[in-house]
Amino acid sequence: MRGAGASGADDRLPRLQAFAHTGIDVGKLAIDGQVTTPATALYSALSDPSSSTLIANSSIRIHPGAIDITLFRCRIFHTGGYAVHIDARTANVYRVEIIEPHLHDNRSFLFGATAGSEIYGSWTGGILAQGDGLTNNCGVRGLTVRNGRFRRGTGNQVWSHLYGFGTLHTDFRIQGCTFEDIGRDGIMLGGVVGGDVAGNFFRRIGYSCTDDVSAG
Repeated sequence: MRGAGASGADDRLPRLQAFAHTGIDVGKLAIDGQVTTPATALYSALSDPSSSTLIANSSIRIHPGAIDITLFRCRIFHTGGYAVHIDARTANVYRVEIIEPHLHDNRSFLFGATAGSEIYGSWTGGILAQGDGLTNNCGVRGLTVRNGRFRRGTGNQVWSHLYGFGTLHTDFRIQGCTFEDIGRDGIMLGGVVGGDVAGNFFRRIGYSCTDDVSAG
């Protein structure tokens, strides 16, 4: 695991990137992405949840080929992209555990149908497991998100995506999490076979927040 930053102002944003390494544990880490005003995007311009625009300022990025990654009690807020982006587009990612995460006040994007009316929940701000399933037949092989707190996020909080169904993600376990005031979906799993989703609590899902204190 090593810190990474782009040039210019992005260097100020704390981010972690897990490349193709084995056995990486990160615990009790707080990341403030310092983004409190969401960027906007039109539905007509959206086709890929892992486009460079959407993932650019993600707080934690797990790269293709990574194995046995554990995040424990990480607090991520004000992210500029995804809180955690798991990238299995060119190689499988095996066994990611995210235990007791606290994701809150992540308002990186809002989506809309017409310019000036971008008021709807987005894809970003939460945890995305991205696979290929089309050309490389790669995916995430084992994802656990347990006992997490997700509050006041404008985007999907725990979700997965593929470009095709040549292969599927496998063995996802989303357990004991709380989702409150979420602008899109608390949990939205696509292209996943095997696992367990149990004991989760949802309150005010589909209602976007505009600040760090108000309900959706």
